[in-house]
Amino acid sequence: ITKVCPGWLRYDNGKFIEIPESVATVKEIFRLAIAGQGGTVIMKKFNKENVPMVARFGRKSKTNIWTRSYVLRILRDRSVLGEFQPRTGIKRNPVGHPIPDYFPRIIEDEIFDAAQQAKSSRKIAGGPQTQRIRSLVTGLAHDARDKATMVVCSNGKGDEWLVSGVAQRGKGKYIQFPYRPFEQALLTHLKELKLSDISGESSAR
Repeated sequence: ITKVCPGWLRYDNGKFIEIPESVATVKEIFRLAIAGQGGTVIMKKFNKENVPMVARFGRKSKTNIWTRSYVLRILRDRSVLGEFQPRTGIKRNPVGHPIPDYFPRIIEDEIFDAAQQAKSSRKIAGGPQTQRIRSLVTGLAHDARDKATMVVCSNGKGDEWLVSGVAQRGKGKYIQFPYRPFEQALLTHLKELKLSDISGESSAR
């Protein structure tokens, strides 16, 4: 039906072939998950150890930086069991039933199920949800060292910090910069900004 396959496989001469190092990485993700490690911990471990990214369906990563969402995506991807789910459209909606034994199986059912159970057991039931920290510089501020977009993090005590998005994922040097003083300084300078400074017009109102 398609030659496009998971990143731990490649298509060659009419069949799908396992990529040993990528298969080993996927198996390690499941092993760590069953051992009680969450997506964030696995992400940081892989980034710190420079574990090569397992390519996504049909494309490779340009940054080689693991993300929590991608780790969790692999954990719930039934392609590891050999299943193929046909999809259609821009949103890749499922079409029909999954096709078993389409890809080579690399994970056994009991390991897959154990990983799902471990993942579910780490979910915290009830309690207040963490509020997202709003930032005036979302998508605008970049770390001068690694050029990554900076994000605002909280230490749970009310303190907020600007941190490199790459460093937050466990790769590179983690350096915090207090966000609120930065925000206040930014607003103070913007207060004195004239329209002509932005538009280039000779007269300002």
